[in-house]
Amino acid sequence: MAALLALISSLSWGVADFVGGLAARRAGTAQVLAVSYPAGAVVITIFALTIIPGELSTELIG
Repeated sequence: MAALLALISSLSWGVADFVGGLAARRAGTAQVLAVSYPAGAVVITIFALTIIPGELSTELIG
């Protein structure tokens, strides 16, 4: 499982880096960052809430 997650992570990192470079050619760097960071935050939040098993809790460990 860990190897699969590592492969997916490295693949997504490489694709994002390549696409970000292409986007930076067409638009300014600040414009690309202004769109990519919020979009990435939305995607990772949806992933964390739907794919990862478990429950949300406000209880602190300890």
